[in-house]
Amino acid sequence: MAIEDKIFQELKSDVYYDGEKLLRLKDEEGEDPNIYFSLSARSFGKTTWFYNFLMLRSLYLDERFILLTRNKLDINGVCQNFVNSYFMFDVDVSNFKVVNLADGVVKQIWYGDKIIGHCLGLTSSNKLKTISKLLEVDIGYTFFDEFIVEKGSFYLNNEVYKLQSILQSIYRNKPYNVICAANLVSSICPIFSQMRNKNNYDITDLR
Repeated sequence: MAIEDKIFQELKSDVYYDGEKLLRLKDEEGEDPNIYFSLSARSFGKTTWFYNFLMLRSLYLDERFILLTRNKLDINGVCQNFVNSYFMFDVDVSNFKVVNLADGVVKQIWYGDKIIGHCLGLTSSNKLKTISKLLEVDIGYTFFDEFIVEKGSFYLNNEVYKLQSILQSIYRNKPYNVICAANLVSSICPIFSQMRNKNNYDITDLR
């Protein structure tokens, strides 16, 4: 059994959302997509499933992940949410450690003696250009949770361009995989509405 098949098999559950079907989808040209959108009602188990997916890939494939949030101020909460997440397999929570990099612009998540992931915010996109060498490793998936804002919250100015800048800093023109998860709300997300620029080019295309 291939490692990816084993990972999906370990995540089979009647309790939580199952992202396997989404991540196996192809685009209109039969290629693997770069961006996946996972939308559902609240408390459907999306975040838990994807956290488990990222953790298993880091353990089995020595692959690092990115936890992406909108604001730098939120990255502490995102890191703690990951560390305190419910894991469907044997994980010793005491083995987690979170380390600040570049004055807290990036947080490293360690498990035992290994870095498994990084957490950062879209508001740090300009700063990340100068410290991107800190991320010059093989990054697998970037997970952007709650990319659709709740009522009373706001999107950033030029949010999609900040996302593009972040992806360039992380992947440096290598293939990328981004999972965007959110609850279904009525707010118009710029990642949907501004996905194409005036010349109708996909502005998330890093080529």
